[in-house]
Formats: sequence, structure tokens, C-alpha cells
Amino acid sequence: MKEFTDLIETIDKIINNCEWSCRQSLKSLQPYLLEEVHEVIEAIDQDLDEPIMEELGDMLYTLLFCAKIAQKDKRFDLTHILSNINEKLIRRHPHVFDNLKVHNIEEIAENWQKIKKMESKGALSGISENLPSLARAQKILHRLKTNGFPVKSELLPLDTEEQIANSLIDVLMTADSKGIDVEGALRRKIAHLQWRFESWESS
Repeated sequence: MKEFTDLIETIDKIINNCEWSCRQSLKSLQPYLLEEVHEVIEAIDQDLDEPIMEELGDMLYTLLFCAKIAQKDKRFDLTHILSNINEKLIRRHPHVFDNLKVHNIEEIAENWQKIKKMESKGALSGISENLPSLARAQKILHRLKTNGFPVKSELLPLDTEEQIANSLIDVLMTADSKGIDVEGALRRKIAHLQWRFESWESS
């Protein structure tokens, strides 16, 4: 694709000719990666094509910039990244590439988890430590449930930190069973409350 090749050439030129860019490392780019992800999520919440397209472009540039910095540092390059993710996608979709028979979405998800478990060191591996706390907790609770680990909590008056934590676990388990993204629901609710407050404040 010509547009992709043109973008790669542009990034190469920036890294080779911009003093700030050529001094960057994967570690120094971490804040920009996090920022771009959040901006994409916010654009999707707005549900407008132009902002979504722009923010996806910014995120793609940041990802490719990271790949090019790694190549400059002689660690790995874009071809390694592309071949690695291509092999992983094929391996994790045997119902698409290997004629595995599945009867519903639940079986697809179950096979995905089985394959991931075979690839990893444990059921909880691959869950990033840098995820927001609620999102990470929901992922962990889902993994525990799908692996047959009993998760129970007592309904108690919300007087202590432990009692509040128990209540949050109940909420997360309910959300997981209903297929609700807690982080997104909370973010959208807060945005709505903020809008209501700003309207009240200016009236």
C-alpha cells in the first residue's frame, strides 16, 4: 500500500533529521503511547468519523515511531512485529485458518483462552500491570471465573476499605456476566455528569 510506504518514509526522515526524535527511546515514548490510546477512546465515545480517523492516525504514527526507534537501536524492526502478530493471529483463529469446527461465539472464546493458556506461563499472564485498576480487576476476575476458580464476596455495610473492595468485586462480577465494560461505562457516566454540571453552572 503506497500510503503506508509513504508514511514509513516520512517517519524515517523525521528520525534521521529531527534532533528531538532521534534522541527518543522506547521508554521515553511510553507516556505518548498511553496518551494516544486514551485520545482514541475519547474520539470513539464522540462517535464522529473525523476525530476517530485523526486519533487513529496519531496512534498508528506513535506505534510505527516506536518500531523505528527499536530498529535504530538495533533491537528489532517492523518486519519482526508484523510477522509475529500475523503468526499469532493465525494460531489463535484455528476455526478460520485450520478448519476447526465451532458452533457458537462461546466456543470461539473458549478456544482462544485455551490457546493463550498453552502459550503463556499461567492463566493470569498477559494482563498488563499498567491497566487502570478497574479494567485490570475485571480482566483478572474473568480469567479466574473461566478457569474455574471460585470468587465470592460478602455483602457488608460499606464502612471499611475491605468492605468497599468486596462491594466493587460484586459489581465487577455482575458486569462481567452481563458483558458490560465497566471502565467505559464509568467514563461515559462521568462525562454525562460533567456535562450536566457544566450546564447547571452556566445557567
